Amino acid sequence: MRTVTQNLVESLLLDVYPRPAAICDFGIDTELHFHALRYGFLGEFFTDEELDEALGDGKKITALIARQSGSFGKVVFRTAYDDM
Repeated sequence: MRTVTQNLVESLLLDVYPRPAAICDFGIDTELHFHALRYGFLGEFFTDEELDEALGDGKKITALIARQSGSFGKVVFRTAYDDM
């Protein structure tokens, strides 16, 4: 697992914001984005390996989030790499 993903996972477990690289690479633009990731990860809707595979891909991250129900499942992610 990449260091950026490890930082995100640790942050989700501790309920603290990740480092700037994780914020950028996972498209965490608002607190809602962070909490959607945290709820999904802690709720076991996706694994840390799946997060690592989705790094830098807003569509993949959004698809992981969409597995959960409620308002968190509707959050859309965009990363800096999506338009490259």
